[in-house]
Amino acid sequence: MTAARTALATVGRTPPGPRGTPILGNLRALRRDPCGLFLRAAVEHGGLARIRVAHLSAYLVSEPAFIKRVLVDNMRNYVKGVSYQALRHLLGEGLLVAEGETWRRQRRIVNPAFARQALVDHVPAMRDVTAALCDRWEAGAAAGEPFDLVAEMMGLAFQVVGVTLMGAEIADEMAEVAAALPAAGEWVYRHMQAPIRIPPSIPTPANVRFRRVVRALDRVVHRVIAKHRDEAEGGARDMLSMLVAAEDETGARLGDVELRDQVITFLLAGHETTGSALAWVLALLADHPLVEARVIAELDAVTGGRPVTAQHLPALVYLGQVIDEAMRLYPPAWSFTRTAVAEDFLGPYRIPRGAMVVVSPWVNHRNPAWWRDPEMFDPDRFAPDRAKALETYHYFPFGGGPHLCIGKYLTLTELKVAVATIAQRFRVTRAERSPIGVEAAVTLRPAGAVPVRAHRRAARQAVSRREALAQKEAS
Repeated sequence: MTAARTALATVGRTPPGPRGTPILGNLRALRRDPCGLFLRAAVEHGGLARIRVAHLSAYLVSEPAFIKRVLVDNMRNYVKGVSYQALRHLLGEGLLVAEGETWRRQRRIVNPAFARQALVDHVPAMRDVTAALCDRWEAGAAAGEPFDLVAEMMGLAFQVVGVTLMGAEIADEMAEVAAALPAAGEWVYRHMQAPIRIPPSIPTPANVRFRRVVRALDRVVHRVIAKHRDEAEGGARDMLSMLVAAEDETGARLGDVELRDQVITFLLAGHETTGSALAWVLALLADHPLVEARVIAELDAVTGGRPVTAQHLPALVYLGQVIDEAMRLYPPAWSFTRTAVAEDFLGPYRIPRGAMVVVSPWVNHRNPAWWRDPEMFDPDRFAPDRAKALETYHYFPFGGGPHLCIGKYLTLTELKVAVATIAQRFRVTRAERSPIGVEAAVTLRPAGAVPVRAHRRAARQAVSRREALAQKEAS
């Protein structure tokens, strides 16, 4: 057979993938361990693998050239589609779920609030909220009392996003949102995973509770928006004030419903992703005392023991490497999907019209074809000279293409400020040495509680090199 005939014969093949069971396919493995299933599929079957769930198929894309086609070169053929519908019930047409011209207009209006220079104004608030958390830890640290790192970091991230987004004078409103938002997020996750998705308009007990929670959120958020409109000339620099005043190229501003959708989107996405990332960073530092010692040495050298400022952040290079490596191992946005509008071909494989395509940073961040010892925590992978050699879509914790997460620099800034502020005052140690499980839900977070203790830095004894090396080998 000639080369041309061979090429023609292979175009349009169905990608290979894990076998699964005859009727359910890979459903059980997907529910039990989606991260493990996806990684095995990519390693064993290559850059495009078919995941079968009963009579449905999803196409896991890990080959960087294929990802680029989906997210950039042919992006108009790949929409957020049905997998985002559960989020739309809560987020409306917020930036995370919007499509087409609606998304492009929103992005143009919202971009200035997330520009790097604009984020400088939020560093003092980020630091002060974290310092208040540290103040609360003082009594427990003195008594050696354990606490749940995950709950603390989720709470911290929620407070920070609330202050940066809506300002410091909304404590009552934030308490109402904090009571309602987790329940709404839980409904979204369950709806997303349900084999049969019952519309929220059907009055099942779960749907009735969800609609009640959304109405409560709407009342609070619209009240905050009205307050910001009334105070629009006051010069406040929180993000909502900037969004209220922002205009598109025609001079049009976001309406109240559009602002509501953006506020709920940023509250949910901002605290879920950043809270998860904070928990992973501090847990990894607790398990790697040599890395923690380098972080503290850098902090002392850069800040001289003074509170962290925006001017300090660029010099905290090694801390940035620690954060990058933590997000390589545990990317909060561990996977996302697109739906093919029309038939397409990725290499020799056919992607049918209407097919779901899955892109997973978790998979690419741990693929042994691209990473040496991919399971090892090694921040030196991201040393400046080595980071330059990283290829796009080998490492992409914030997605890629035009839909790159708008909150990327806000998240990285918040992580640096929070970790630096905590590390200046405390060393966090694990209260239990058992491995931390992974919960792959809307975000990738530790499964269950992570008990830790906080030790005041000034009072703690230095970790000996022998002890640190022993802990490193054990982990």
